[in-house]
Amino acid sequence: MAGQAFVTLPVSTDEAEMSVRKNRIRGFDALRRQMHSAYDYLWADAPDKIFALGGGCDADAPTIVYLCEKYRGDLSVIWLDTHGDLNAPEESTSSLFYGMPLRAVMHDNCYGLLENRSPLIPSHILHIGGRDLDDAEKAFITAVMLLILEVIRKCVSIAKAKGMKLFEKFKERKGANEADKKEN
Repeated sequence: MAGQAFVTLPVSTDEAEMSVRKNRIRGFDALRRQMHSAYDYLWADAPDKIFALGGGCDADAPTIVYLCEKYRGDLSVIWLDTHGDLNAPEESTSSLFYGMPLRAVMHDNCYGLLENRSPLIPSHILHIGGRDLDDAEKAFITAVMLLILEVIRKCVSIAKAKGMKLFEKFKERKGANEADKKEN
């Protein structure tokens, strides 16, 4: 990353503004302003690669929209999150956008927040970790056949158990190799 610019874009900290619901999204006007700020910056700088950090998954929406447009829809996304982030505004009980960003980037206007000329195609998404999914998200996943790889505690336990067995075999093999070296 040497020579690359790191940019901090302003976000609203006004709780009153962030609590106002519009288009069934809490903080809609502030989010729209923030997304356009990020999106406009990206097009002005026109990077080929982006490493983006944000306080929530909603910060990824302008980056994904920019890259989808830049590469004319030829973009795949690996989404790592225990939550689906696949709610639509009309399905969300909280109206918080950070439960909607992945689904929003599959829409041509991100629910009114950002114009999206090349929406992300569901078959170009690999969602890893989704285990805290509500019924609406599960229905959407089924409807668009989104690929979800669940990470569950049982898998971790199995991996640990297998890892210990492999470690024991490694120690045995290492001991045998050291014994061979001493004999030679």
